[in-house]
Amino acid sequence: MDVRTYDEIANNWALWAEYVDPGANMTEPEFNSMTTQEKIAAMIEMWGEEYYLLTCGACADETMLDAQEYQEAKDSHWLLQCANCHMISTDWAVESGN
Repeated sequence: MDVRTYDEIANNWALWAEYVDPGANMTEPEFNSMTTQEKIAAMIEMWGEEYYLLTCGACADETMLDAQEYQEAKDSHWLLQCANCHMISTDWAVESGN
């Protein structure tokens, strides 16, 4: 699951350059002069609020998570219960909705 959060991107120059500024319009010193909140605000302005789509590996049911729910799921090592089939599993496909 190689999905990047806005917070991860906002705190890593290489990720910022890859995902947000592939045209190299910003320098690393400019990146470092911005706060994390400013960088996240810029991403929200470009792409909208952060959300993630999880698909249950057992029944293919889909659910959407906001950034906080995503972090909580990640912290639990993806041990979640599907609302549809009620399986408790770590078998989830994750993709960013941004």
